Amino acid sequence: LNPTIGFPLANIPVGGMVTVTFQVTITSVPPNRVLPNNANVTADFQVSPLQPPITIVTISNIVVTRVNVGSLNVMKSVNTPQAGVGDTLTYTIL
Repeated sequence: LNPTIGFPLANIPVGGMVTVTFQVTITSVPPNRVLPNNANVTADFQVSPLQPPITIVTISNIVVTRVNVGSLNVMKSVNTPQAGVGDTLTYTIL
């Protein structure tokens, strides 16, 4: 199934319901770190065999997902500003 180009569903009886679920992987940070998403559904049906098929298109509500971006800060220090041969230095990384 490819949600980008669409995929067929089986016939849905009158009053019936179908749930479509899929997972995505975010490969880059979107503009403004916001990822809007909605669905378009196209349905073809025929009321009477004597009449042409009817096509309807429905667009869903928009669901917005905020993409969090982590940050990392590193600070390194040493226990003394000067050292001689044989001295032991202690480095701290925060």
